[in-house]
Amino acid sequence: MKSLIINSPYVRPSRHWVETRPNTPLAMVEERRPAGYEIFNPRHHTKRIVTLDRVNEIRTRLESWQQAGRPGITSITRSLLDHWHDTPARTLPFYFCQLEAIETLIWWVEAEIERNECVASYAKNDHLGFHVFYLWNGSKRKYIPDFLIQLKNGTNLILEVKGEDSQQNHAKRQALDEWIQAVNNKGGFGTWAAEISFLPADIPGLLMRNSN
Repeated sequence: MKSLIINSPYVRPSRHWVETRPNTPLAMVEERRPAGYEIFNPRHHTKRIVTLDRVNEIRTRLESWQQAGRPGITSITRSLLDHWHDTPARTLPFYFCQLEAIETLIWWVEAEIERNECVASYAKNDHLGFHVFYLWNGSKRKYIPDFLIQLKNGTNLILEVKGEDSQQNHAKRQALDEWIQAVNNKGGFGTWAAEISFLPADIPGLLMRNSN
């Protein structure tokens, strides 16, 4: 064994050592070590491992959220994440554990859609082909909302996340409101609704309001 250190501190751990039997050489497992801790009993020379199931669940959900493009975060947060992950631009890159810690906090504070109990499923409206036409300065344009969310009560919620409002955004929402009214009046496509969030803290209330 050349070294007990088998992972780079700058990337996600991909393997770990395990003790298969007492007083035997360690064996390498090609996966990240599950979160947990060991309790030693010096009197009986025994130990037991306590697994932190909630931490492991958060790790899994965090990675799924990251792979989905980190939906729900603000544009400022996304810019910060791009800056923090720009390894070539940094003399001293952040450690993986530092980035995972801050991204876990961001996921908890801003990624309400992913973990909200009212949500059955959702998708970032990226290359899905869903859009609404609206008029702006005399020309027809496409409005592509941010998220398509199916709530557990069956409502199809269109959610837009904005940092600030504008007259053009008002024109988009007016066109979307007219589209929703037409679809709901026609019937056969379920119940549709739309909301706009200017702050991540708004999202739980918006989801709850459309779930009642």
